[in-house]
Amino acid sequence: MDGQILACYKGKILTPQDAPPLAATLRDKAKGTPWYPALWKEPKPVKPRLRKWRIRKRKVIGPLAGDGDWLEDPVRRNKHRELTRAGIERARQAGKQIGMLPVEVQDGFAEKFTPIRARLEQRIITRKQAARELGISGPTLKRILDGRPTPTRQRLIADEGKALLVV
Repeated sequence: MDGQILACYKGKILTPQDAPPLAATLRDKAKGTPWYPALWKEPKPVKPRLRKWRIRKRKVIGPLAGDGDWLEDPVRRNKHRELTRAGIERARQAGKQIGMLPVEVQDGFAEKFTPIRARLEQRIITRKQAARELGISGPTLKRILDGRPTPTRQRLIADEGKALLVV
């Protein structure tokens, strides 16, 4: 009411007083230093890496070794196809698995699938969630749920003048 102005800070009234004698030097020092701690460090200069390229010579083994143009020649291409098919057939006869196993045949799939199928029937989870939990695609899960057989390759076996289609 009498025209005085009071300055308050955190609920305390600040009393007017002269600045300490070192205030000017402290202010100058404060202006020269950043107000934040140095969090950023300049990265070290990176030397460019030079790659040394090596020319590798491929070793070609087999009856068509050294024939670089076998793909363009129909006779050599058929020979290559016959050799490949014969090699795959030998591997099958030796009991080797060619290609991937169907999902239903893989180890542990039935144990994982049974509780997920129950949850699907109760509509607790969606097909997308079930496929994600099983680690398979949505169409594969649909094929399994619909009970369709696994698509397999057809083979034509010729034996003593008879042809047999194996599915």
